Amino acid sequence: MRHRLFAFSVLFWLSFPESSLAQRYAFDQGSVRLSGSISYANYGGALYQPNVTARIESDRITEFSFRPSLAYFLFERVAVGAEIVYAAIGQNDKNNVVTLFSRTTWGVGPSVAYFFGERQTSAFPFLSASYVYQSVSEERFEPSVRARSTGASLRVSGGMAIMFGKQASLNFEAFYRADNRNVRNVGKRSGNVFGIDVGASLFIF
Repeated sequence: MRHRLFAFSVLFWLSFPESSLAQRYAFDQGSVRLSGSISYANYGGALYQPNVTARIESDRITEFSFRPSLAYFLFERVAVGAEIVYAAIGQNDKNNVVTLFSRTTWGVGPSVAYFFGERQTSAFPFLSASYVYQSVSEERFEPSVRARSTGASLRVSGGMAIMFGKQASLNFEAFYRADNRNVRNVGKRSGNVFGIDVGASLFIF
């Protein structure tokens, strides 16, 4: 009886589907992707001197943004989730007494991504899209303005995820973003942005 059970077990494992024995990987169904990207810029000079009648000497402009996201792979290579956006840009005078202008943006919304490439490779091209609802506050010294606006941002991108080990990647992507906002006492305004983004991801599977 034991010999029959042993023989049956061997036959069962030999006939077991190869896909069921395959090792899971970062973009497999059921994986979780934690990502984030940070950008910072600091620029100045005569080109960015604001046109104020007080002739206040301006400091350099600083720009900072942070975009964390969480996604779940519903199917192999297909991830859906949500992202949060924080962006701030501002400029003070040389003595940091007067805020010449500042703008802060918060946003949150759904996202989707699709990854290409073979399991054995270390680089995975991808396409992604997100739709983020935004809240923006802005302040200007001259003319004196304090305004709040709400709106939405559609962002589409294509890039490359370069794996470091099995559970981490460095991400490079080019994106296009279309912004639409309803500014109080002004009305609806729209704009678009082209850019390059660098970030990192951690995969849990």
